[in-house]
Amino acid sequence: MQNELLNTLEAAEKLRLSKGTLEVWRHLGRGPKYLKIGRRVYYSITDLNAYVESSKVDTVDSYHQSEVHNG
Repeated sequence: MQNELLNTLEAAEKLRLSKGTLEVWRHLGRGPKYLKIGRRVYYSITDLNAYVESSKVDTVDSYHQSEVHNG
């Protein structure tokens, strides 16, 4: 099921992060979208995948941007 909900530990494992990292990111307003149902926090697999996709960096663009700033 693509829209399965994961708890913080499961989401952290999927992203290869610590549970604490996701908790800090939530506090700072960073990281993937999440759902809060009562006191419980969940992440949808769809949102985790979207976060991963949005975090991609094009190495060619990164190289050219650093050349502009450094050169």
